[in-house]
Amino acid sequence: MRFIELIAEGRRTWPNLDVADAAVARVLSRSGAPERPGPHPDDRYLAAACLVGSRRATAALVEGPLARALARVRPDLRSDVGQSVSERLLLGAEPALLQYEGTASLERWLSRVVENAATDVVRATRDLEPLSASLCAVLSSPEGRLVDDASRAPVQQIVRDVLTSLAPDDRRLLALFHHQRLPHAKIGAELGMPRSTVAFRLAKLHQRLAKLIRDRAKHELRLVTAEVDDALELLHCEWSRPLPLR
Repeated sequence: MRFIELIAEGRRTWPNLDVADAAVARVLSRSGAPERPGPHPDDRYLAAACLVGSRRATAALVEGPLARALARVRPDLRSDVGQSVSERLLLGAEPALLQYEGTASLERWLSRVVENAATDVVRATRDLEPLSASLCAVLSSPEGRLVDDASRAPVQQIVRDVLTSLAPDDRRLLALFHHQRLPHAKIGAELGMPRSTVAFRLAKLHQRLAKLIRDRAKHELRLVTAEVDDALELLHCEWSRPLPLR
């Protein structure tokens, strides 16, 4: 078995992780990192144990170095950044933790990952301002009389919460459509997918947005669901019209 010395060092620091040595060795081999322990073998062992699926290792990562890295993020961004980073680190065909080689401490490496994620969240929030403004306007317009003046700030908060709760890929898709005003074909070229897939994903995303906002507006602001649906339908009609090619 490879990585024997590294695994032994890791076990001394993390003796109670519910993970087999052979499984850790397979993950380390998959990462392509050097077999020598290097300066941070215990951190490499913990990262590999997380990718194996050890709950104890994941808890140690989340409550230790990741929590300390997230503590440096602005409080209003922390939850969204934490969700984004957790998904990047552990999920998908190529989880980001596979890239950790132990040349720096795991906490320092995670701090850079968190910093990049925070920048992405700020950019996505900024890029979704046109969509946020449209949603807030249609729900709080004086003509529609859906909410009174005192409820407009909660409406804006609901819209912001819903938009920031979306997955990064969904936010990027919405930003390309609503901020950059790109037609479906150009979005497809940007994201590497057919125009029909872009149209389908946008339609589903808009439906999900409307449902999330409608449900929260109903329960938190006591708005009549039918009236909210009528207001959001105005936006659906606008969103359904493909933008002209430019």
